[in-house]
Amino acid sequence: MIEQVSNSLVFLAHFTVSAVAGTGLTITCTVYKASDGSTVVSAQACTEIGGGLYKYTLASGSTASADEYVAVFNEAAATADQQDIPALWVVGRAGVENLDANIAGVETKVDLQATAIALAALDTKHDLTDAALAVVDGNVDAIKADTDAYLDAAVSSRMATGSVTITAPVDSSTNALALVQGDSYLKADDREVAFTSSSWPNLTGATAIVLTIRKRAAKSGLGTTLWATIAHRSAGLVSGTGSQTIEFEPSVANTTALATTGTAAGTYDVQATLASGSIATLVTGQVNVTQEQTRV
Repeated sequence: MIEQVSNSLVFLAHFTVSAVAGTGLTITCTVYKASDGSTVVSAQACTEIGGGLYKYTLASGSTASADEYVAVFNEAAATADQQDIPALWVVGRAGVENLDANIAGVETKVDLQATAIALAALDTKHDLTDAALAVVDGNVDAIKADTDAYLDAAVSSRMATGSVTITAPVDSSTNALALVQGDSYLKADDREVAFTSSSWPNLTGATAIVLTIRKRAAKSGLGTTLWATIAHRSAGLVSGTGSQTIEFEPSVANTTALATTGTAAGTYDVQATLASGSIATLVTGQVNVTQEQTRV
């Protein structure tokens, strides 16, 4: 058995008489140090525990040095089957000093190591989370750009199908209406906004034909803020079947309402309330508005 230095040692020995438990025997104990054979205590009286088992307790003051402490129990009357029985304690040898109170320190160290490992894993997870969020942000930006490009292309394609001809200030790169804030677009100046098509329903007797322009939301690409509502120029309307033309003359008041800084995008449509009362959307598209500089 093993123990730390300066702790008491309990030695045990079992005696038999005629192969059964030897009780009522007079037993003494002598303890030696194995390193040099010196005697620690000699012929000390032992205590009977019972069932042939006897003990001797070596006091803590006698175990101040690391060594092997060997006890020899002796039954001098020669009654026992075996008169001398040895017992051994190993005291203070390498590693034993870490028993008892020092184990708490070892446990604390293990806990700290486990905590450090957990924190390192958390930092790694945090870094991975940041990286994942960066990827998501990048993907969102890419999706937004693709969506805007798709919407722009879709709006432009509806104007460039050949079913509607636009004779107005047009951005050649996007086929969108190109208006300047604060400008007037009058037919007398050959600046009217005109749409011509042979695929519209018969506009004869239409009670209202309106050009509506809305500012486009930056993220969704959809028109949200109402910029202007402009009624068609009656004299420019060619009614009946076949090719029909609708003309609009945005005024200074109309285009001043297209408030912007720099260049802003919007969407528009032209709707007609037919003689039957039905609503027909005749054309949809995109409008780019540029801020005026002279009158700012």
